[in-house]
Amino acid sequence: FTSGGSEANILGMYLLRKVTGKKYVIAPKTAHFSFVKAENLGIIKLKFAEVDERLRVDPDSVESLIDNSTAGIIGVAVNTDAGTIDPIEELNELAHAYDLYVYVDAALGGLLLPFMKVLGREIPKFDFSLERVAAIGVDPHKFGLVPPPAGMFLFRKNFSDNIAFDAPYYLGNRQYTIVSTRPAWPPVAFWAVIKALGRRGFVRLTEKCLRMTSYARKRIEEEGFEVPIEPETIIVNIKVDNPRKVAMELKRKYRISVGISKKLSSLRLVIMPHVNEKAIDRLLEALNKLLDKR
Repeated sequence: FTSGGSEANILGMYLLRKVTGKKYVIAPKTAHFSFVKAENLGIIKLKFAEVDERLRVDPDSVESLIDNSTAGIIGVAVNTDAGTIDPIEELNELAHAYDLYVYVDAALGGLLLPFMKVLGREIPKFDFSLERVAAIGVDPHKFGLVPPPAGMFLFRKNFSDNIAFDAPYYLGNRQYTIVSTRPAWPPVAFWAVIKALGRRGFVRLTEKCLRMTSYARKRIEEEGFEVPIEPETIIVNIKVDNPRKVAMELKRKYRISVGISKKLSSLRLVIMPHVNEKAIDRLLEALNKLLDKR
């Protein structure tokens, strides 16, 4: 367990460097800012690959950046801005061809995409079934319904020697995360959620979130706003001018919190299990009032 996706992502970069002995990692331009933290800490150096119109990394751009100094490639399974999924199978093929490894940031997608697949959605592979995926970051404090801090860093067992920190006074003599002393309750809480919901419960929640995402997209367009990217998972965007200012005014005047996407110049809605039709309608009503007054 980790404190969240940032710690998992930094550990992922540490793993790529330790396993390969190389320092450069290729990241999509949409990658989470925690990878820049890993660079600033001196763990790796980043090269940024271009993305397509749906903000998915372009494999041709990735390949053009590969050289003898490359340790690996980052793929994102549900990116922060658009909720789209990088073509991780293609990244795996590149990694195989050039003897590299892939780290998957599945902070949101790790506990969402498997249940979308159960519901019949076309979900590309992003997990350890791909032989060059070395590690995956997953956040139980997102779709796992556990309060923060609750993250997971999953890695192939054969890499454990590469990333272990000696901890002589631990009974196991080893430690694998950046933070040593940390709360004991997050894994217990996640276990309790799993026991309470089970597979069927997660499938039901996923179905509800997908249904609410469709409802949000329909209502946004009915109100005359633009959805810049067709929702692929549970993130839907509303295109507006100056999204940061609009989001701040929504919070100040109406106590409504939304994210933003600078890349899409939009408000970013993450449709989690607590979001219902009433909440979506209230947001759109407030947004109409706010923009009418501006």
